[in-house]
Amino acid sequence: MVKRFFIELSFEDRIRVVLKINKNHVSDFVVQYETWIDDWKPVVRYDFSHGMPHRDFMMTDGRQVKEWLYGKTPEEVVNESIDDLKKNWHKYLKRCGYEKEN
Repeated sequence: MVKRFFIELSFEDRIRVVLKINKNHVSDFVVQYETWIDDWKPVVRYDFSHGMPHRDFMMTDGRQVKEWLYGKTPEEVVNESIDDLKKNWHKYLKRCGYEKEN
């Protein structure tokens, strides 16, 4: 089963969540903070695409900075990533090089 939903942070900022669930456990996931600048742009993405949980920062210059999250289950990373993005999305905008008018 796949569950998909959004968590609105502001009019121009949201968290996209996609969870693949097998036998009541998360087997794959994407938790991505996105901002609107002429279209939805990914800023920070947590996922399991390389067989291990990690976080990618998508820089405005096209680079992706990867941080591996060792020793954590997919369920732990999903919960922690949603909390992290809710608390720190403003910081991640600046870290990744996005400048937006307030």
